[in-house]
Amino acid sequence: MSFSRQQITELLLRGNQFYQNGDFDSALQLYSKIRQLDPDYLPALVNIAQCFYELKNYPEAQKYAERVLQLDSDSVPALSLLGCLNFAVENYDDSIRFFRQALEGDSSDVWNHNYLSQALQKNGDFALALDEGWTALELSGGSDSQQLNFAYALYETALEKGADFIRPWQQKWAQKYTSDSVVRYVCSALQNDSQTSRADSVYVRRVFDVFADSFDEALAGLNYRVPQLIADSLNEEKADFPDRKLRILDLGCGTGLVAAQLKKYWPDSAVSGVDISPNMLAQAEQKNIYNQLVEADLETFLAEKKSAFDLIVAADVLTYFGDLKTIFSGVFGLLEKTGKFVFSASRNTHDNAGWFLHLSGRFQHSEIYLQKALAAAGFILENLSPQILREEGGEPVTGWIVTVRKP
Repeated sequence: MSFSRQQITELLLRGNQFYQNGDFDSALQLYSKIRQLDPDYLPALVNIAQCFYELKNYPEAQKYAERVLQLDSDSVPALSLLGCLNFAVENYDDSIRFFRQALEGDSSDVWNHNYLSQALQKNGDFALALDEGWTALELSGGSDSQQLNFAYALYETALEKGADFIRPWQQKWAQKYTSDSVVRYVCSALQNDSQTSRADSVYVRRVFDVFADSFDEALAGLNYRVPQLIADSLNEEKADFPDRKLRILDLGCGTGLVAAQLKKYWPDSAVSGVDISPNMLAQAEQKNIYNQLVEADLETFLAEKKSAFDLIVAADVLTYFGDLKTIFSGVFGLLEKTGKFVFSASRNTHDNAGWFLHLSGRFQHSEIYLQKALAAAGFILENLSPQILREEGGEPVTGWIVTVRKP
């Protein structure tokens, strides 16, 4: 042979480093060099297929995965990838078939059980989907990611089949993981518990830590409009702000979607962001928008912060709080005189209560409640504009963009 195994190993390790860092093009270049040395080197073929999948070049990904199976018909990575590819193009029957074949080769693979659960759910096999989701959860030892995946499986199934359908799995989950605060909170949401007044902090942190890397892309797929709506609303009132550097506080800043919009109109402003998720803050930091980023629970931050701001914004954040009195009071205390607070709120379409805890774990509010709570905090209401905030399950999520001012 005209090549050394050491050379191939070095190329593979370097390619894997690029892959782990999300640089799939550079990884592909190195894996392709391996193919020049050994066209049928299976690890390189598998990794090339994975790179094309990440780059959403599904035909090339499929071609390489199928080549792997020609060389090794029991390759679990190739079978799993073909399951993911068919899932991505909504061919759920074949997706299920490939995931089941992969599990025949390795029944202990947590993520293949999870992927099979998702494909079964998309195919309308809800009971089998929940059974597979439970298997993934148990095999993982109750990991954070699988707890959240099972929570979403219960939620999405309840939307389709009703709360009674999921009750056996929900009860089993609650009994097995009774000490887990995330499980307790999700079960409260699944029961629309009127006594729960805010989302569990650990739950919120876990959700956003898990989804931080794909957060912007996921929201784009939901036609998420809140950052632009807030920025547009403020831009219409720009005359109220002198031409100077604003001090802006972005509550629940996430990856910086709102701040990016605000910087277009007030580029010289000093923007501070606070969020409970360190992974979301890491994404925000990469955008170089903020002067300061703080990891904290929102209510705790508002109680302890002493600085004053000209503008405070909260995009899709108050949906994790039912009772907003503490939030509104804290914001009022941090605003300069005549300072503005602009936020979004989802509409309670289920009952006449001030807030409603939805199956999703997010709170919805009534217009009357918002007006009374804001007035009680001392705010002057300037605008309460009905809007479509995003889509969920193909349906519009309605609510308001609210602008208030401190006297």
